[in-house]
Amino acid sequence: MRLLDRILHRGPPDVSRMKAARDLRGLMQALTYGARREKRGPDDDYNLIVAQVVAVELGAMLALAELRHVPAIPVIAARIGDGHTWTHLIREAEDPDNAYSLLLARFGEPAIDTLIGMLNLPNPTTVSIAEYALGHIGPAAARAVPRLLEVAGEIEKYAGATQANAFWALQRITDDPAVVPLLITAIRLFSSCPASRRAVLALGSGRYGQAAADAAAKALADPPWMRSQAMLALCLMGDERGREAFLQPCNFASGDGRFLGEKELLAVVGRFDDERVRGQLLKSMEVFVEGSRGTGNAALISLDHAVHCALGLIQMKEPRATEFLREALASGTLTFFSNWVWGESDETLARRALAQVDDAADVDQRAGR
Repeated sequence: MRLLDRILHRGPPDVSRMKAARDLRGLMQALTYGARREKRGPDDDYNLIVAQVVAVELGAMLALAELRHVPAIPVIAARIGDGHTWTHLIREAEDPDNAYSLLLARFGEPAIDTLIGMLNLPNPTTVSIAEYALGHIGPAAARAVPRLLEVAGEIEKYAGATQANAFWALQRITDDPAVVPLLITAIRLFSSCPASRRAVLALGSGRYGQAAADAAAKALADPPWMRSQAMLALCLMGDERGREAFLQPCNFASGDGRFLGEKELLAVVGRFDDERVRGQLLKSMEVFVEGSRGTGNAALISLDHAVHCALGLIQMKEPRATEFLREALASGTLTFFSNWVWGESDETLARRALAQVDDAADVDQRAGR
């Protein structure tokens, strides 16, 4: 009987009932529910079939992981690795806490060798799932470090999310300073991609100690993009050299690279909330304001950067930043620009920040302050 007929007339396997009955044989069979799907007819609802297959197979995977049925590990890995529902897997693999990575990690140590094997598969989505799973297992997955280091270093093959995920996993598994040169290389080679972003966060995490701090400080002498990323890593560590780099005179005309995102500036503010930092943020914001009014060169500061400076200043309770964002919203200056590294538009960020300011003002008013 064709799969569609089984779905319509018999319905999919009841995974919940199998789990309650600890029917391991039935759950193992459910793992390959759609593996031998026959060619569908012209009237078959293929989307329905795929949705139900995914629900059955993923449900069986989760049940077997919860029951710690170790023989299921290679079967689960094979089903993930063959890309049988690739659009669903790609969507899942974008999140470190995706269901596939978490269920494989739930098996713990017995799954490590299988996960290392998945790192060798050609499908980058499968590699990402394995990386996240190893990261969730943590230090117990130490024997995966050599292969993760290789993946992190295979720049031409894994430029982007897969390399970034390797950095994420390594940060959770090991504090080996051997990771640091790879992080520096990623920052130098990529300007605005997930690998660079993750490398900066790993450097600034404090996981790699003095080796990371010294490498980031040395990179302050690099070209503009690298300098700003190294500065962020030092600020995240709370290293004074990061603040001093931020406070250096900024030659915007030559593109000094301090066109940072909201998270970078908030990292500076959060670690070093003082008047010199306030002054640097105000200077950056006001250069844009002067340019937009025709009294300066607006091209020297992007609106994106000016908004992020204002967001940092709002954390310092600077009223001029609030005025700037209100004027920008009222005039329609803010566009729906969304930098894919940070993920949200300037308009969204500005509205959220102003809502927080208004909420704080309401609290103070009700408290009579």
